[in-house]
Parts: sequence; structure tokens; C-alpha cells
Amino acid sequence: GDVYKRQVHELAQQVGLEQRHLRAYPHQLSGGEKQRAMLAMALSCHPDILIVDEPTSGQDALSRARLIALLRELRRQTSLSLLLITHDLAAAAQLADRVAVLYAGKLLEVGTNRDVLERPRHPYTWGLLNAYPSMTTARDLRGIRGQSPDASDPPAGCRFHPRCTQAVDICRRVEPPLTEQDGRLIACHLGGLSILLQAWDLRKTFSTNGQGAPGEPDNAAEVEAVRQASLRVYHGEVVALVGETGSGKTTLGRLLAGLLKADGGRVVFEGQDLATMNRQSRKASRQRIQFIAQDPFDAVSPRLRVAEIVREPLDIQGIGAAAERREKVIDVLRAVGLSPDAALLRRRAHELSGGQLQRVAIARALVLDPKLIVADEPVSMLDASEQAKVINLLKEIQNERGMGLLIIAHDLALVRKVADRILVMRQGEIVEDGPASQIVTRPRHQYTRSLLGAAPTFGWEMG
Repeated sequence: GDVYKRQVHELAQQVGLEQRHLRAYPHQLSGGEKQRAMLAMALSCHPDILIVDEPTSGQDALSRARLIALLRELRRQTSLSLLLITHDLAAAAQLADRVAVLYAGKLLEVGTNRDVLERPRHPYTWGLLNAYPSMTTARDLRGIRGQSPDASDPPAGCRFHPRCTQAVDICRRVEPPLTEQDGRLIACHLGGLSILLQAWDLRKTFSTNGQGAPGEPDNAAEVEAVRQASLRVYHGEVVALVGETGSGKTTLGRLLAGLLKADGGRVVFEGQDLATMNRQSRKASRQRIQFIAQDPFDAVSPRLRVAEIVREPLDIQGIGAAAERREKVIDVLRAVGLSPDAALLRRRAHELSGGQLQRVAIARALVLDPKLIVADEPVSMLDASEQAKVINLLKEIQNERGMGLLIIAHDLALVRKVADRILVMRQGEIVEDGPASQIVTRPRHQYTRSLLGAAPTFGWEMG
């Protein structure tokens, strides 16, 4: 009896329980104390492997931190192997050597702790990390679009394909095997998260009106708007391109959307080089990439009514019969939060508010079901309330439709709320590229720090 008592006291001490806890009934203990008692019970059998199922769920931050520290100490003191089952990604980062990601009963990605949680390759892993809150999270949280499948009746093919932003036909038919790729295991026909659009060394120079000033070289009459700009946008990703006025943001956006021809460099969209496409492929690509201009009053014809503004891309592309086009127009107007009654459909641009017209411009971009939208300062003409509504609307539409979204803006305070990644542009060059949380909390470039320092704040100390 004394031996057992001594072992019980040693176990209690090992897991951080006091003598008073040993005299208590379970209902007299807190959730964290019960977890510790259960851990002591498991350790009493001297196991070689400990399976811990959601050890941190339902615990406050301090209790959670203490339990993680305890499990780390147990691993340090003994040769105990630990299998952690959890949705707490931070706990996995602190406790695990390797991470396996499970979805609807199938392993989708397996790799080292750092590889999987810092550089996710499977679209589901990427979505999970985007939905996980931490103290460095800059943007608002969003979940993965769609619903989890019924475990008793999973979808055919890849089980994640109904929610995946890059799914193709084979994903719907054939279940992908778990294969080794670059040192980790991934179950994806496309090799994991794929790039929607990529640009290398883009250059664009404009001629000014007239000559340079006396004494300046002959090329002073030219402006190098974009020089050696390289970037990428992944499927389903929101990227913000920020910089001051005149930094070349709009020119770069137009180059990416195929509205301007580059003087040098390449743009590849869905695996096709925009510069070498034939006429038919280029016309098809214009359906897949849509551009939203900064000033909607300049971007639409004042002679057209709302129904004609939104329908015009369908007319140009020759898509659908008249009734189908009308139905599509009504659907996208509803999607942007407008009521498509007869009165609205008859209005012209000057009869709409700025917020209404920007929503019409967004609807016009959506009517062709694009895979990428390039939005140039989409809310700069609006007041703060309308800015919030429209930027959240864009984000919601992007998430539900699984599009890529490139937002060009000068307002870091605004885009940090929606962007997964932020690119900083200065004098025609991209000087910094990183996750939104890194750019906002740990900027590397002095220019980025100056942009953050100039971001709008109320100019007094709260106290």
C-alpha cells in the first residue's frame, strides 16, 4: 500500500497536481486539473507510446501552456513516444516532430513539423493554416469554403475536391495516392498547392510628352514604370500589391491582366504564357482574368444602363442566349448585394452612388466566372463605411467562388485585413514579398517600415 501511495504521489507531482487534488472527486476539479489526472493515470502504466486526444481543447491559455510545457518535459525526461491528435496547430508546432494532416478519413499531407506548418503544400493544409488565429494574424479569419463531407458517404475521387479551389476533372474521378514529393508525402493529383499566375522580370517603359529638360540625356523623356517585377498568385489566394502613388502598381496590374503588352519578361497564367498565346487562347484567357478599374465612373460607358454594363462581357464573348445572359446578370447583381429590380437595371452610371457603381463593376467582372480578379484600388473612391462593405464583399465572393484575387492599393491598414500575402512595390520594383502577418509585424525593407509608419492612426495615446 505504501509503495502504491508513493507512486501516486510521484505521478501527481510529475504532472503538476498537489495533494489536495488527490483527495478531490472529479467534479471538484477544473478541466485542466482533470486533464492532468488523466495524464497521470496513463503514465502509471509506464507506456512506450502515449496517445493524447485533444489535450488542449476547452482550456484557458495559461492551463494550455502549462500542459504543453508538461508534455514537453515528459518527453525530455523519458523515451516516451507521443501521438498527438489535435486541431490545435500551435500545440502541434510545439510538441510534434512530424505532422500528418487527416481529412474525411484520408491522409492528405505528412511531413516534418516545420515543413507542413510553415510551408503547407496541400490545399487543405493551406486552408487550415489560413483559418487558424494567432497573435500575429493580420487579416480577418475565414474558413474553408463549403462543408465537410459526410464520413459515411464521402465524395468520389479526392475527398477534398468539392472545397478545393484548383480541382480539375481527374480530382473528381480518381482518388489521389499518398506519394513522396520533395521530402514529404502529399495526396494531390496536381502535386499540391499550384500557382495560378506567375510573372518573371516584367518591364514596361512609357514615353512622356515632349523632351527631357535641357542638359538631361535623351532617355529622360521616358519613364520606367515597371522594372524587373516578379510575383506569383496561388489558386484561391488573396494578394495585396501596395505602394505609394507612382510606384507602378496599376501598370503592373494591367500587364498581369493582359491589358498592356510588356517590354520584357513573362506572364504565365494557368500554365500558358500570355505573350505566346494564339488568338483563340487569348480570348479565352480574358474570361479567366478580369480587371476592376480604380474609378468606376471612368471604367463604364455613361450611355449604357446597368443591365447592359454587366451583360457586355457576355455579349463580347458570345456566351449564352439572351435569356441566359439576363439570368446571369441578375445572379451576379444579387451576389454583390444589389437588388436587380427593373428600376436598377434601367439606371445609368450617373444615377448610381459610388458604392452602387463599384458593386456593378464587381458584378461585371464576375459575370464571366473568372479564376483571377485584379482589382485596382477598388474602394479608394468610397467613404469608410462603404470601403468596409465592399472590401468584405470582395473577400467573401473570392472565398466562396475559389478565385485568386490581386488587390492593388496604397492603404496598408485596409488590405492587411483581407490579404493572405502582401507585395510592396517601390519605383517599379517589388522590394518585399511575404505573408501579411510578417509584413505587418516584422517588415524587412525600410520602405515597408515607412509605409507602416505612415498608415492612418488616431493621433493620441489611449490611457
